Amino acid sequence: MKVEIYIEHTFKSPRRSKGIYGYILVYKAPDGKEATKTVIKELSATPHEADLTAAVEALGKLNRTCEVEIIAGSRYLRETVEAGWLDRWIGNGWKNAKGDPISNLELWQQYAEMMRQHQISYVPSGSFQRWLRAEVEKKKAEMKERGK
Repeated sequence: MKVEIYIEHTFKSPRRSKGIYGYILVYKAPDGKEATKTVIKELSATPHEADLTAAVEALGKLNRTCEVEIIAGSRYLRETVEAGWLDRWIGNGWKNAKGDPISNLELWQQYAEMMRQHQISYVPSGSFQRWLRAEVEKKKAEMKERGK
């Protein structure tokens, strides 16, 4: 089954902060029609942690092996995998080049496991990206109004 996962978040600073992330799963339903599932949540995280959390959660919704396209405004996931960093971290016992444990270790371990289950490719932007960005920004404004 082919699945598209669109990921977006509101995090601007590289530091941990409160923000909103969201993802959309697009797939063919059993009746052959296109179906979507949208999730938007609040989180205290870094931008990288938000990208990883969204990807892990979305991939976790899949109940069988799939061909997955991840469409995200951020290049973090794609570049980490395509540059070979993830493979090096695994080979180094989940340590970076300095020998220190990598950031977001548990999320990366979950993501690596999911990469073994699915065929994943990366696309820089897509048809739902602007809509998802608007929804995430709307949730951020609502959160600000509530004083969070």
